[in-house]
Amino acid sequence: MKENNTPPPPPFSNTEQECYVNDLLVKLRRYETDFLTVCKLHDDVVERVWTNDNERKKWICMWPFERLVIGGGGKVTSCCSSHVKKGHVFGNAFNDTYEDIWNSDNVKKLRYCVSKGNFEYCYDYCTKLCNKEINQDIIYPRANSKYNFEKWQDCHLDTTPKIINVVCDPSCNLQCITCRKRIVVSSKEKSEKILLMLNKVVKPLLKDCKLLTFSGGEFFASNSYQEFVKSLNKKEFPELKFEILTNAQLFTPEKWKEFIANHDMFSIISISIDAASKEIYENIRIGGTWEKLSNNMEFISSLRKENKINKLSISFVVQDLNYKEMRNFIECGRKWGVDKVRFLRLVNFGSYTTDELKQSDVFNNSNKNYNEAKNILLMIKDENKDIVIEENCLKNDTFNDDM
Repeated sequence: MKENNTPPPPPFSNTEQECYVNDLLVKLRRYETDFLTVCKLHDDVVERVWTNDNERKKWICMWPFERLVIGGGGKVTSCCSSHVKKGHVFGNAFNDTYEDIWNSDNVKKLRYCVSKGNFEYCYDYCTKLCNKEINQDIIYPRANSKYNFEKWQDCHLDTTPKIINVVCDPSCNLQCITCRKRIVVSSKEKSEKILLMLNKVVKPLLKDCKLLTFSGGEFFASNSYQEFVKSLNKKEFPELKFEILTNAQLFTPEKWKEFIANHDMFSIISISIDAASKEIYENIRIGGTWEKLSNNMEFISSLRKENKINKLSISFVVQDLNYKEMRNFIECGRKWGVDKVRFLRLVNFGSYTTDELKQSDVFNNSNKNYNEAKNILLMIKDENKDIVIEENCLKNDTFNDDM
């Protein structure tokens, strides 16, 4: 029989192969970040425990006692994954029971540490630690705390979380340069898996939950998030409110009408924008248009003015492309009547090489634009006492060196 020398077809199309390679590069950069963080972990812990940090020891964070975050792949923490040391997770929402997660050894160790004011597992650039004065419901004096444990094994809680943040669906309609290399849409199989977990793990906890937050991707691009929210109602969960993080591109009056049965449950709307002009916005948030953002922000602003939502905030990840627009961003906030403006330091979620990050992160004190960016933000905070400004850019000038 004649031998067949025809090579087999490639396992991927050219487009699929490019996406696959891009995903591998993102993972490799995250592994590099994790490795560098682990190398620093021991020194950080020793320094925090054995130095007499009198200022830090005055405070306690309530989130390990009141909050669950279900992140990518189902990993559970109590706060933003970029604010807690890598690897310190409580369990996996897809595999573990709620009881095993809520009182795992890792969460009990975290509760014990913050109850002593040590914060060994936390990064200094945590937005709540950096802005204690406007987050007094989260970070408050230890002297007022009811939590006082002899050892970490005592930190078992019989309560359920007051706040649950769901961050496990990365689906998004934009390709922001700070976040990802391509548009991400969860498959039908993945969406169904997420929805099953939400119904099985999260829904039983909502009786005592006060705030259910959706972030990590785009709420209005996530089929699982939207379907789950539509399944909830005020009669069954009278105390429950929603917070959503959105880029506002899909937040239209027509989309809002789809949630008419839940309107009185939407409480906090947080808009990620990162710019104050059409040119910069469309260079950073690829796939979005400034015109659509502006139109939708007028609508969202009207919801706030009519008290149909309780809080409206806008956020701005500061980088070399946009730092000169920080002042104008404050004015955008005023025009839209927001309750809070957030300036966030650039964090590498796998989109940057080491050299690219050093160039883009203007709040790294080795960056050529560091002094200018720092002075702009200091002046903004000094000149705008009438608006709430939250930032984590000025407290720790070198944290991206550690990551």
